[in-house]
Amino acid sequence: MPELKGYRCGCVSFSQNKSVPGVICECGHFACFHLNSANSLSPGKHHDDVELLRQRVQALEQQLLSATDGQERLDQTIHRLSQMEEAVERNQEEIRTDFKSSYKHMSAAWSLVEQLQKRLSTFEEKQNLQTVQLERAGKELDDLRNRNLELLETDEMLEERIEQLEQPTSSRQPTGERRSASPEAGIPAPKHSPSPSQQHHSTTDKLKCDTSSQSPIHPVHLDLAEAPVPTAIIPSGVWTMHVSVLPSRDQPFPFEKDTAAYKRCLSRGLQRVVPVQGYSAEAITSAISKFFHPVLQNNAWEPLEAKVCDARRLEGLPMLRPLEPEINRTAYDMGLIMGRCAVRDGSGRIQSMYVALKRGKLSWNTIRDFPVYMEGLESSWAFDRFLDQDGESDGDLDGEGADVRPRRPSMSQVTTLTKPSVSLKRSSAEMELGGVGSNGSVDGESEAPRAKVARTCIPDALDFKARYESDLVSRY
Repeated sequence: MPELKGYRCGCVSFSQNKSVPGVICECGHFACFHLNSANSLSPGKHHDDVELLRQRVQALEQQLLSATDGQERLDQTIHRLSQMEEAVERNQEEIRTDFKSSYKHMSAAWSLVEQLQKRLSTFEEKQNLQTVQLERAGKELDDLRNRNLELLETDEMLEERIEQLEQPTSSRQPTGERRSASPEAGIPAPKHSPSPSQQHHSTTDKLKCDTSSQSPIHPVHLDLAEAPVPTAIIPSGVWTMHVSVLPSRDQPFPFEKDTAAYKRCLSRGLQRVVPVQGYSAEAITSAISKFFHPVLQNNAWEPLEAKVCDARRLEGLPMLRPLEPEINRTAYDMGLIMGRCAVRDGSGRIQSMYVALKRGKLSWNTIRDFPVYMEGLESSWAFDRFLDQDGESDGDLDGEGADVRPRRPSMSQVTTLTKPSVSLKRSSAEMELGGVGSNGSVDGESEAPRAKVARTCIPDALDFKARYESDLVSRY
């Protein structure tokens, strides 16, 4: 109650009610109930300031509320930013993982591409090999077709030959009429065995080769046009044959391939493939003289007689020997060349020939001085104890065909075993000494001792011959 001592009005401050006389507060109480002391200020005096303060406090509260809302928004923004950063990081990790997997896939793809390239190169090589094999097979097929045609032609020629041989002897052309025909129209067909003198001089008899089919030596009655040349074996236009110029006409065998002597002759053009225009003896001889002019040098030459040897150790090699002086003419007919001098193939075509100087020999020094025909074979001219000999002077070829002494053992030394110059038998003059008495007197000279006749004797001739033959086969 306000009238009670010590009690105050519930108003916070005193606000005088000026409409009523006295000191009464607007709440109806007297001022005594509002003031603690008489000196205290009246609360109504600062009412406006209080209102102003209240308004300011309210504004501050509103600002605080707005600031709180902004902080919440900021917190929300920060939270969202953190979430976005986490999402970005996760996306980056996923992208890195995808890149790594992509790199792995790309490396695997490149490895596959490399494997495919290797397989492609392998396939290309196989294709090239197959193409080469197909081309080779095509060439072989063409060769087989040509050989089949040649065999058919040969079969027809053999049938014609058999028919000619089956004809009666009276219906055949006499030998004289056949000889009157052109010398280029026949192939020799010798039917006689060699005479004993020929067998004595033949190298094939000493080398155990069968000489029963050798041609006879008759200066006048030699038949070199026994059968006509089949038209199937006559080439048209230019044809080729292999010609070898041998250092000596007494050489019994040609040099074997890849030997030192073979390489020496090949390097200086003693072996060449000669093109021939036409199928005649004149064409052959003129072609040989033309292409071997640097070697022959206008010296007289002759073809050597060739026969394929059928001995066991020398089977397939052509045996060579000079032609007999009776048929050693300047002009050679086609029958002589094809029948005795040329090595022919299965179809009858001329494959190779061997020629030599009529007089003289070619030494290795002389051959070495010839112009180089084929490069890359100079190593064959190194010293060889089987080919080169010290102390031998070089011979020269002149127009008269002087002897050319070789620096090495010539192949003609093989025939020294077959020549009668060194004989193991006594001559007839020595045999006459066999009738002399025991006292050694001859024609009344009873006291004079019998003079010994000097003979050349080769000890162990058979063993020497076997060793020489073995060495010949191994070297040449």
